[in-house]
Amino acid sequence: MRFHRGDHVIGNIPDQHVLSQDLAETRRQGDKSLSLAGHRRHNRPVPTDASADAVTLWRPTGPQELALVEASGWREWPPRLPEQPIFYPVLNEDYATKIARDWNVKHSGSGYVTRFRVRRSFLDRYQVHQAGGRTILEYWIPAEDLADLNANIIGTIEVIAAYHRDEPAPGTPGR
Repeated sequence: MRFHRGDHVIGNIPDQHVLSQDLAETRRQGDKSLSLAGHRRHNRPVPTDASADAVTLWRPTGPQELALVEASGWREWPPRLPEQPIFYPVLNEDYATKIARDWNVKHSGSGYVTRFRVRRSFLDRYQVHQAGGRTILEYWIPAEDLADLNANIIGTIEVIAAYHRDEPAPGTPGR
């Protein structure tokens, strides 16, 4: 697999193990930039598991939450902090990218887009909320239900894009 920026191939995609090594090195050095900086994976089909009837979700996240996901073996989201009563996975990659790039980078220096699949039977308990425009859709999962959500994740949580403060935004000079 290769990283893509627009139509240009820019390098190999590291697997989760390589990303884990990058995160560990980042923590050791106190540096928030990773080798994935500003690169996105080429959109590829998500494997289906017809027997599980899964829904693909995305979540923008910062470096601290991502480190906790990594510590779980890429299998679960960490418990919410007291000031975070809701877990907000989103229903499309573009919305997750916008939040990771425009909000997470501003507030923590790095933003990541993750993708994961959840059993539809679990998500059927919750409404989809429109948080703005027609495509700004998200689930609002109460913090007390997060363990149940984690138990209904199929496969692992993948990092599909990373953005960093020192990386110019798409469409800006120097890109």
